[in-house]
Amino acid sequence: MLFQNYALFPHMTVAQNVAYPLRERRMSKELIAQKVAAVLELVQLTGRDDHYPTQLSGGQQQRVALARAIVFDPKALLLDEPLGALDRNLRGALQAEIRRIHREVGSTFVFVTHDQEEAMNLSDRIALFNQGHIEQVGSPEELYRRPETLFTARFLGDSNVFELAGERMAHAWAGRTASGPSIPPPSRRIPACGARRRSWCDPRTSGSRPWVPRCRRMRTRSAHAWSTSNTWARTAPPCSPSARQA
Repeated sequence: MLFQNYALFPHMTVAQNVAYPLRERRMSKELIAQKVAAVLELVQLTGRDDHYPTQLSGGQQQRVALARAIVFDPKALLLDEPLGALDRNLRGALQAEIRRIHREVGSTFVFVTHDQEEAMNLSDRIALFNQGHIEQVGSPEELYRRPETLFTARFLGDSNVFELAGERMAHAWAGRTASGPSIPPPSRRIPACGARRRSWCDPRTSGSRPWVPRCRRMRTRSAHAWSTSNTWARTAPPCSPSARQA
């Protein structure tokens, strides 16, 4: 795992930091020296193996942490926002380094980030999370060109979202309002009081309010009422048989 804050041992040199997971695995000194030299060459830190973390820049410290994470050849590597503490120019340079190292190592890299541009540049596949749930999975081009939800489209850029006048009403039909029950499909909306039936107005294609049957006796809406918050709620119990005959 690669952390955002590097998590390097300040009392150890670069070589000792990189060799730490190998020593914990009880490898021989000769094999440790070979692997450390190879991985430092991979991250372009050859000649700095005797330096301490305080003598390195932020980008160099991040590369030491990356070298320590891949030196024992893991099958998968989790990178938890590793570039979040770096400035923009340094992040761009390290993104290129991570892509190069990923191609050469061949392991699976799981890169956690809140930066849309970073995700689009580094990823082969993106899993977009929204409040702990996966919103959409696909290639960067699929998520950008064919977003399945409004959250995906807005997260990857407002330039590909067109606001419509009936958007809130359409969301209510889809059951995506902040509160209240989901709206049943039009075929199941039957007047509960047996009043004279009329054709329903589809709010997805028309800006007018849907017709709601009224009970002649109670003079109130009896089925599902359309409230000002664009949610459906029951406002009255079904009519009695005497009211239906009225």
